[in-house]
Amino acid sequence: MRCTSAKLADAPPIRRVAYVHHHFGAINSTMVAAAELLQESWAANHEAQDSARRPALMVTATEQSHGRGTHGRTWLSPVGNVYLTIAVSALDIPQWLRPVLPLAMGCAVRDAVQRFLEAQGAVTRVSMPPCVASTAVGDGAFAPCAKSQPATCAQIKLKWPNDLLVDGRKLGGMIIESCTSDGGRGANGSNRPGGPNQAFLIGVGVNVSHPRKDDCNSPMSFGASVIHADGGQGRPPTSLAQWWPRDEAAPSDEAALSLAKNITEAVLDEFAGEASTVDPQGIRRSAVVRRFADHADWDCLVYRRRDGTDRGRGPAVRPQRLTEWGHLVVVDPQTGVEEELCADYLL
Repeated sequence: MRCTSAKLADAPPIRRVAYVHHHFGAINSTMVAAAELLQESWAANHEAQDSARRPALMVTATEQSHGRGTHGRTWLSPVGNVYLTIAVSALDIPQWLRPVLPLAMGCAVRDAVQRFLEAQGAVTRVSMPPCVASTAVGDGAFAPCAKSQPATCAQIKLKWPNDLLVDGRKLGGMIIESCTSDGGRGANGSNRPGGPNQAFLIGVGVNVSHPRKDDCNSPMSFGASVIHADGGQGRPPTSLAQWWPRDEAAPSDEAALSLAKNITEAVLDEFAGEASTVDPQGIRRSAVVRRFADHADWDCLVYRRRDGTDRGRGPAVRPQRLTEWGHLVVVDPQTGVEEELCADYLL
């Protein structure tokens, strides 16, 4: 079952990309559905060359049977969470933003989820360590520095490059792929889309109702954004339900859909303005990197994936700083040796 609605957002100070919402009940994957909808749109409008005739797509599902994660992993996706893919024309994404697109999307999603929690009065229940802000350390890099934490300091943190954390537990995750009219796909836009029949697929999963608190020690509940189907070892999960105010009812399916819409609009706001905007001195790119650094969890150890999988953790490393291009510099706590990571996915 699918219902479709179109929305052109109220005119903000800078233009927001319009979007069409497609909602499904039970499907295999919102990423697959979004790619198929794009192909249908391109086939029906093959003569169009103007991205203004191609609104973004917001694709949501109540549940997924084959939700996709990084490295092609499959996730169990029960009713009650956010399962979302946003498809955006490559013409709507400035060239300067593409190298740091995962960081910008992480910030947008994090901000939308944080605002959602704050609206429920959930923030004050969370006990957190002192807040961290970034400071420039030379050569365009940004490193954490402690600052005093106000009562409403952000509780949701980012783990490079694509995860949401609360108290070190995984609340959600993102995946970015590119899609072309000939069916080609690439992780993080690796096939360099740039024409009217090329787009980015931004997949987002957020644990809203699941896992429940009594699920958190289950071997089936480890994973990003949703439950990992093959039981691979990852980071312990959490959900918004675990931080909900005690005197409020648990978040509903309608709440998950409302959050998905908030996330979509926050993501599309990142592309507001003219796509031809340039950034010759890297000022805008630097602002994205600093913003991510401000919300990153710099305290938790992260782990390399053994043989590129979740089957057992590899060596632990500690995040140190971000380079001007958004690469993560980590240090081996045993040897003190630093290394720059640009495309690794960490546990």
